[in-house]
Amino acid sequence: MTNVYRTPFAYFDLVESFPKSGCAICNLMQRDVQQFIDNMLFEYANEPGLRAEFSAGRGTCIEHGLMLKNNKIGNVIGVTRLYQDTLDDLLKILNETPVGTVEQTTFQRFRGSPPKADGSSLADLLEPTEGCIACERLNEYETMYLDMFNRYMLDERFHEAYRQSNGVCLPHFRRALRHIESPDAVRALVRLQQAIWSSLREEMGIFFEKQNYEHIGETIGAEGDSWVRAILRMAGERSIFGLRRSQKK
Repeated sequence: MTNVYRTPFAYFDLVESFPKSGCAICNLMQRDVQQFIDNMLFEYANEPGLRAEFSAGRGTCIEHGLMLKNNKIGNVIGVTRLYQDTLDDLLKILNETPVGTVEQTTFQRFRGSPPKADGSSLADLLEPTEGCIACERLNEYETMYLDMFNRYMLDERFHEAYRQSNGVCLPHFRRALRHIESPDAVRALVRLQQAIWSSLREEMGIFFEKQNYEHIGETIGAEGDSWVRAILRMAGERSIFGLRRSQKK
């Protein structure tokens, strides 16, 4: 039995999110990064430390840049302030870094080859020295939720909520397997995920069969979007994977 007075909020977030459609970890990460972006613009855009981190990442990845553009509170001043600092830092590099030429060989000079600019060192200075600030936060949120799997996979309430869920996406299933330390907890997760995937596969089989002309006119039920759910279960929810986040796990 879980002691509610000692249990992290992340535990309850997961338990409450499991019954909803989709990967609970992905969905919570989407919520959390949206809150982070809103808070960043509303409360933290004037903090030097955050602005320095933002600039070191050369702004955000395009996914989170579009979230900045479409932020819920319409704070264009905060976005402008953040990118002003970023451009100031880039312009400082351009102003202070001379661009030389690559020394030519005797043969190149004999052939009259034009000198080539040595832009590599300048390009290196323009590389981000930090990750996208929002992607970095996503890594932190993900680790927090995976830790709940490690700590509570055998907890009765957590286990039952997961059993009734859509499971997690394949990327998060892999990460959970690597994160969980208890062999019994790993086996419990595998059994639950196997049952969930088997149910999805069965629905897809029903949907496939109903596309046959022999079944024309039959009502298509919950299996109708099983192919869409398969896409999301294999790849993860939008704006979680394929970003500037580290993909080493």
